[in-house]
Amino acid sequence: MKKCSSEKVEDKMGVLRLANPRQFARLSLSIDLPLSFFAFLIFIFTVASNVQAGLSIKPETILLNVFTRPFKPTKWSTDECQRDSAIYLEELARYTPWALKMYDASVKIPSGIITGNYKQLGNYDECLQVKSDHGISGQSCSATIQFEVAEDNGASRELDLGDLLVNVAVASNATKWRSGNTIIYEWMWCVPSSCNHSEVQEFLEITLDPLKVEGRVDFVINVPIKSCRTLKTEQATFDPSDWIYISILVIFSLIIIASTTFDIARRGHSSTLNPKGKEYILFSSFSFYTNCKNLFNTDRHQDSIACLDGLRFLSICWIIYGHTYYMEVMGINMDLTQVPKVSLGSSRNYEREKKKLKPALSYS
Repeated sequence: MKKCSSEKVEDKMGVLRLANPRQFARLSLSIDLPLSFFAFLIFIFTVASNVQAGLSIKPETILLNVFTRPFKPTKWSTDECQRDSAIYLEELARYTPWALKMYDASVKIPSGIITGNYKQLGNYDECLQVKSDHGISGQSCSATIQFEVAEDNGASRELDLGDLLVNVAVASNATKWRSGNTIIYEWMWCVPSSCNHSEVQEFLEITLDPLKVEGRVDFVINVPIKSCRTLKTEQATFDPSDWIYISILVIFSLIIIASTTFDIARRGHSSTLNPKGKEYILFSSFSFYTNCKNLFNTDRHQDSIACLDGLRFLSICWIIYGHTYYMEVMGINMDLTQVPKVSLGSSRNYEREKKKLKPALSYS
């Protein structure tokens, strides 16, 4: 029996194809019928399996492509955005420093999502420092995305993004969450300054569209116009509200300086004003010297309630603790599950407060 071989190529979807079908037809005539029929069945089964695998792309594959590939505008983008992006991609392929800096500043594959690291802000300062000889400068655009997962009806189906998000919630101790809206994820892309916020949003919507499953998974992407910033827009500019605020601060500063000067001058020279009179109290009420002296005075009157000082101290400590705790929870953190443990300090309180707090990934 004559041994046959044929060249094979594989397309992007993983489908096996023959480079030369005519050659395959001529060679197959020399093979006996049972063997050729058996080989034909294997070939059909292989092609069908690969096509089926290509149609159902795993969600992690789609997310991997989004986080590893550089920004590429859609065909509906402006000519300037497409031109600059084409230059950016070309220079990135050549490892040009400014293009590498733009790609490096964008969001990458995140780590610690299960423990609450849902804000991937890239490198903002590095992005704004991008400047090329082609007139292309870096622009930081922050996108927010919220996924909506419908309740599982128990029907037989393939695993999708909904299953991934549900199990991520379970891993983050949100064991009762099975459907609804996820938290709002925030991702930053460094793009050419000629591209606007709507073009970045179109890029994400088209790229992430395969993640949608009709009746099962949907999402909302938002790239606000104010979220795109360049080095030019970050330059300090003063509007009328800024000037009003500065004027109020200047007025208060002048009043404090005048009151402090009057108070010190009165103490150094004899004055006809009564220290306990209304006129003197009015002129020295904003004195920095007198107010600081009274603030650090520890003398108490006999008719004062001493326990109120302890309550004031506890109130101040509680306010400081509350603000510190809030900043830890709402700020960028790799592991939000450790916030109660770090704040409370004892394992007993940690376990008690852990049940009260929402998991690292909060779902509604």
